[in-house]
Amino acid sequence: MAGLIMGTLLAGPGMSQPPSTTEDAWGALAALRDHLVERGPQRVDFTQTFTPAGFKEGDQEQGEMAIALPDCLRWDYAAPYRKVYLLCGNEVYSWNPGEPSGRRYPVDSERTPGLDLLRMQVEALRQRYVAHMTSEGQHLSVTLTPLQTVSDIRDATFELDPGRTTLIALTYHDQEDGLTSFAFSNYRPLGELDLFSPPSELSWQTD
Repeated sequence: MAGLIMGTLLAGPGMSQPPSTTEDAWGALAALRDHLVERGPQRVDFTQTFTPAGFKEGDQEQGEMAIALPDCLRWDYAAPYRKVYLLCGNEVYSWNPGEPSGRRYPVDSERTPGLDLLRMQVEALRQRYVAHMTSEGQHLSVTLTPLQTVSDIRDATFELDPGRTTLIALTYHDQEDGLTSFAFSNYRPLGELDLFSPPSELSWQTD
């Protein structure tokens, strides 16, 4: 991402680490998003886990995510529960490979829990969250907590590399204390494939 903003740096042995400010945290997210935009369309492997409140382990799914910020994201979930979600702007398409139809519906991608985080629209997020950044090992963690007491998300944490160029993981708790986590790996260029247009051969049910 262009214009890296000075934030909390990893401290060497015996060195004290200056405290992070909320501007450091927002700057790190802005730098990450700018870098992803500049790199162009990417593919990345993901593992998604949902752990209900009170449980130590949760349901896990895997697949590929395609990224074309600032507008589009696509999730291709692997077998045994193959499904696809495509978000561009404020419209979502969802379908199951091999079936003749899918669903199309509008969303507020700046406010829908999870989508607002993955789109990383920093200025929109700043209106609803307080940000704090810490460092641990070779990772930076940016944690968001809602400004309002009533919110669908209780907290969310972005884990990124010290250079603010790679999103390693995203986790968030809902108000029932369920935990959704995404772990990302193996970023690579998307190439010439057009994954951001819904299949024209499907019939679309509009909500």
